[in-house]
Amino acid sequence: MSGSRGSKAPSQQTDDSALFRHMHVTDQSAEQFFARKDLAKRPGYNTTGKEIAVALNCYGITQFPTKPVYQYDVHIGNGAEKRVVVQKVWNSNTRKARVGANFIFDGNKLAWSLIRLPNDVNVMVDLDAEQGRSGSRTPNIFRLVVRPTKKVNLAIIEEYLRGNGSISKEVLEGLSFLDHVLRETPSGKFIAIKRSFFSEKNPKASIGGGVFAYKGIYQAIRMVNPGRLAINVDVSNSCFWALISLLSAAMEVLELRDVQQLMKWTKPVDDGLGGRAPSQKFHQLSRFHKLAVKASYKGCPCPDKEWVIKGFLLANAKEYTIDMTDRATGQVRTMSIFDYFRSRYNVVLSYWNF
Repeated sequence: MSGSRGSKAPSQQTDDSALFRHMHVTDQSAEQFFARKDLAKRPGYNTTGKEIAVALNCYGITQFPTKPVYQYDVHIGNGAEKRVVVQKVWNSNTRKARVGANFIFDGNKLAWSLIRLPNDVNVMVDLDAEQGRSGSRTPNIFRLVVRPTKKVNLAIIEEYLRGNGSISKEVLEGLSFLDHVLRETPSGKFIAIKRSFFSEKNPKASIGGGVFAYKGIYQAIRMVNPGRLAINVDVSNSCFWALISLLSAAMEVLELRDVQQLMKWTKPVDDGLGGRAPSQKFHQLSRFHKLAVKASYKGCPCPDKEWVIKGFLLANAKEYTIDMTDRATGQVRTMSIFDYFRSRYNVVLSYWNF
């Protein structure tokens, strides 16, 4: 092979020349083809037929604030903290004392308030101290940074609704703020999923597998004609795990009759190499990954604490061991999970071989 890498065969050169022979180049500006176009104006009302009344599940907003609102960036920890940690830090007394209580937080990165902070707020929040705990092995301290970013002008929404302006980034920012204001109170009383809210008292129906379908409420702010805001309210549906024990949920998911069947079908099987492998039913337990549960046994030190399931071990409570350090002597003792609960809480595990 010889010749430069960029050389072309004669047939290819012929094809290229034919291509350029039919190419037209003009000096028109490309911006006119990509210029932003505003929403089309409605030409007017229909003059045929007759008017009828149509009932909608919307409720008009008669008044909303027009004072300027200050927006802030919120940074907690390393920026990748779990949502439950973010909420605890934001709801802490330390934050309320340094930043103020009259703030609306989106649960992620943004906050709004009528209060104008002149400078950044940088404070350390000790969650153990907030909850009255002490002597933790690992520090439970997170940095909270609240930084002013911009001023949201709500008056521009009024101008847009009157037809004195076009839709803009500022209008959308104002509507986003009002949407978070609408969600603030129900989010603290119900289970919030975006713009929908659910309660344990809501109507529900079992769909099998330890799952219930719950009926909830959807709400959102909409711009309606003629030139006003309204709250759209509708029915929302979502599925949740039943409020039952983890063993009962596992039996529902695996479609087993009782605990004995559950232990039989989830115990390890022979891998053919002298070792153990997970059974097919055991693999199905992965559905519980990231499920939040609470511990319930005699002497439980934290009955209200939520624990998140990461996975299941291929070992029972007598096979899996942990190292425990005696705080008085400093000696390390290896014990099984079964022995730990018996010595620490005087609890004998009923299903240790699960």
